[in-house]
Amino acid sequence: MYTRIATEPAINKNYDYIICDTPPELFPPTIWGLYAADYIIIPSNLEELSIAGVKLLLKEVIPEVIYTTKKDLRVLGIALINVTRKYRQETLNKLEKKIIDYIKRELPRIVYERIYSKPLFNTVIHRYSELSDLVYTPRRWEIPLSRVISKIKQLESEIKSFVDEVEERISSFEGVA
Repeated sequence: MYTRIATEPAINKNYDYIICDTPPELFPPTIWGLYAADYIIIPSNLEELSIAGVKLLLKEVIPEVIYTTKKDLRVLGIALINVTRKYRQETLNKLEKKIIDYIKRELPRIVYERIYSKPLFNTVIHRYSELSDLVYTPRRWEIPLSRVISKIKQLESEIKSFVDEVEERISSFEGVA
């Protein structure tokens, strides 16, 4: 099954990028997405359980995918999302240092060389009430997300910056050393 997902011509043809947004749990759709991926972006907020989940994914799941598929899978990094503005850059720098230490201490070299050298993306997607309020909007699935984003200039800027950073990380990938 996983081999078919990774080699399916309809999936791998005519696209520069295909983004699979999967649930954070290890349900079959998430596992299939990991096996089909060439690059992985791990979204997380700054809550303790979310960071613990990132560590678990890096230690237990990503190595399994790498060893099983023999693909040159790359982890582009951890995207911090839904972050309040109270966090200073110093806090993010400390978190990144702890993550790098964890990666080097807990993961085999073949795995940590496939994790981008700066695990946290520079771009942080902050918390916006307009996005949180979408949950309560009737027929929200009919509202293009691009319309919501374009009304919030700071969010639009963060997303554009994030996309640029993703493309840069893909074109000049350098793993943790």
